Amino acid sequence: MSLPILEYRAQLHEQLPSLMPPPKFATDPDLSRLSLGRRQDRFSQVWLGKSFMPHQKLISDVAGELVEDPESGLLVPAYALVLITLQRQAGKSHLDMAQNAERCFTNSRYRSWYTAQTGSDARDQFLKFQDDVVDKTPLDAVVRTLRGSGREMMIFPNKSTIRPYAPTDEGLHGKQSDRNTIDEGWAFSKERGKILLQGSGPTELTRPNAQTFILSAGGTAESTWLADLVSRGRAGEPGMAFFEFGVPDDMIIEGDLTDDVYAEIARHHPAVGHTITVAALKKLRTKLPDDAEFARAAGNRWTEIIGGSISKGLWESVRHGDAIPAGVPVGYGAARAADGSEVVIAAAADLGEFVVVEILDVLRPFNAAAAVNDWTSDGELAVDRVGPSSSLADGLDTLGRKLMSLTTRDVSAGVANILDGLKPRAIRFRQHPALDDAVKVAGTRPSGDGGKLWARVAAGASIAALEAATLAVWAVGHRPPPTAAPTMRLPGE
Repeated sequence: MSLPILEYRAQLHEQLPSLMPPPKFATDPDLSRLSLGRRQDRFSQVWLGKSFMPHQKLISDVAGELVEDPESGLLVPAYALVLITLQRQAGKSHLDMAQNAERCFTNSRYRSWYTAQTGSDARDQFLKFQDDVVDKTPLDAVVRTLRGSGREMMIFPNKSTIRPYAPTDEGLHGKQSDRNTIDEGWAFSKERGKILLQGSGPTELTRPNAQTFILSAGGTAESTWLADLVSRGRAGEPGMAFFEFGVPDDMIIEGDLTDDVYAEIARHHPAVGHTITVAALKKLRTKLPDDAEFARAAGNRWTEIIGGSISKGLWESVRHGDAIPAGVPVGYGAARAADGSEVVIAAAADLGEFVVVEILDVLRPFNAAAAVNDWTSDGELAVDRVGPSSSLADGLDTLGRKLMSLTTRDVSAGVANILDGLKPRAIRFRQHPALDDAVKVAGTRPSGDGGKLWARVAAGASIAALEAATLAVWAVGHRPPPTAAPTMRLPGE
């Protein structure tokens, strides 16, 4: 006899930590709720020939939690949005198919939709589900899969369907949707991702059980939509279930990897020991010699690390209430946001015991160079000529303003200087909303031999204030020495 569902859930979550790698982030279960997790696991075992791996049990159990709808009194999903970010070959496709098929079997005329980077990718991956997950299983005997171009569809005996669609604003226009799966979320910009969610929203209005699942490996510098979603998930946004497995952000995965490094990667991969091996990871490395791409595929690590570089407690500990006093050495930094939304000017002053940083102004980018020049005319100014601030540097050049000589290695040193100076409170900051907002999403990306830069694009929001502050601290620490007054020397002295 099986355990009552609540007792089963309590036992499951007590056992899971010893059965799988710890997730980097995961929505906590509410063990007072009923869940579809066990049902979907059993469905997978009976109809697809495989039980869920432990991490799949975790995801399906929490994402499948049910709450009572106050209007209808029916049980509906607790989470309208579910974000799952995993390494390659970690079982996303099998999990998605099992959840989808169980819902389709249980509910007549259930409408499930699937998309990926392009309409062609969605079609190919949908057919791959059939070939790799469903083919030659008991499920294959009772569903009918249409493969004709434009007619791709998996049809269940109760007229429920799973269908691919193109990821456009018209992709689901006029359709009804109970479940919408968006695969390879890393491939979408913030604008395209918002269009996808806006397009699916109206299709779910009359479907009380509607859920949207977003699946992805770690992103790249262009994955602005996924970066925003991950930041929201890590912050525990209500109504959203979030799951992330992967290697630590600071783990070094470079060059010729040792067996110890492979073992550490395997230790954080939830499918190792179940469906893949360490040998498979080594084989993947031969196909992906690029360090960042291999770390992304095998370790679910972003090519730019998002968020979490500066904790809330640490940041609050370095607040400084007083303005920079007159007559102290000052350096300036200025930066333009990656999305072109703003230019920020910062000043840093060396007070002897510590350095104080202050945001002076937040400007619109057009013609900002003149204002930057006016604000900083009495000191040294640092602007990064590489990246989004290049246009600002060009404008200052046109005005004849001399900028400090600055290399990427110098910028990386400036980032290290900020991170190293926080705990001992060697650097302190006057409160400013732009700086607080930047720190909330601040992350780093690798640069050179162990160096780091602020991850502009993957932050999902402007970090120009933090960049300007970093450059200001670097500038005050690299002021040229004062020129000594000439003295007359007599012959022989």
